[in-house]
Order: sequence, then structure tokens, then C-alpha cells
Amino acid sequence: MKNKIITLLAMALLINACNNKEEVKNPKPKPEAPLPTVSFVKHAFILSVDSVITFDTIEFFTGKDAGKAYLTDNASADTDDVPSFYISNPEKDINSFSLSDSVVIRMQTFSNDEEGNFRFDEAVSLKTLRQIFSDSRYKHFRNVPFRITIKDSRITEIIEQYIP
Repeated sequence: MKNKIITLLAMALLINACNNKEEVKNPKPKPEAPLPTVSFVKHAFILSVDSVITFDTIEFFTGKDAGKAYLTDNASADTDDVPSFYISNPEKDINSFSLSDSVVIRMQTFSNDEEGNFRFDEAVSLKTLRQIFSDSRYKHFRNVPFRITIKDSRITEIIEQYIP
């Protein structure tokens, strides 16, 4: 009975994902990324059997590279007022991969210590990750970049990219 409920829940989540109105340009998994990709997490399907993360790959620039990318994307912008970091996402590049059994998940801004400072590199569980991407209290994390590392076609690390 428990397996039937889990199967029904998984099917409901997948049907919901299929009904998503966003255009999926490349629904097939891409080849392995040798370095972490910077991405916006779109969906986190955390199940007891196989968990899947769907993400939109972006470009994250810092320093002089941020200014160059910003001016490339915004040709009429003031060249004296360029950002110290910049996110470029000119087209949707949606990917889905299963999580490794030993996936490492680290957050930079999920919680605070007693003095109100962020707990940088805070390890969180799959259960917490599911809560982050399903609870409306945390919807701002859908606009926060994450570094996602893929090895052997499975996600091995999900690390929130800190943005000052």
C-alpha cells in the first residue's frame, strides 16, 4: 500500500511538471559537465526511490567579466555604472538529473546564527531541500543561483551561490 501511495505521488509530481507552461527547449539530459554549472533550480522532486532536480543553466559573472557581460546584454547602459556580479540567462536551458545517493547539499543563506549572521556552507538534508522548493516561504530561492556538479550522469553537489 505504501509503495502504491509513493508511486501515485511520483506520478502526480511528474504530471504537474509536464503541465508547466514554460517552454522546455532541451528536455534531454546533457552530457556530463566537467565543472559545476551555475543554475536556477526549477523543480526538486525528492522521492524515497529516485530524486530528480530540474534546473536552468545560467552564466554567473564576477568582477570585470560581470561588467563586460552586462554591457554586452545592455548595450545602452551607462558604462560607469556596471555591477560587480551579473547573471545572464538569455535562453532557457532546462536539464534534469537524478541525485547521487551521496549528494552534498550546502546553503549559504538558509538560516542565521544567534547573532543574525548567515550560516555559510550549511549542510542541509534532502528533506530540507524539498521544503525549500515546495514551501512558498522560500520561493525567493527559485531566483538564487546554485552550483550543480554532475558526475556519472548524477548530481553529486548542489551548493547555493552566495550573492552579497
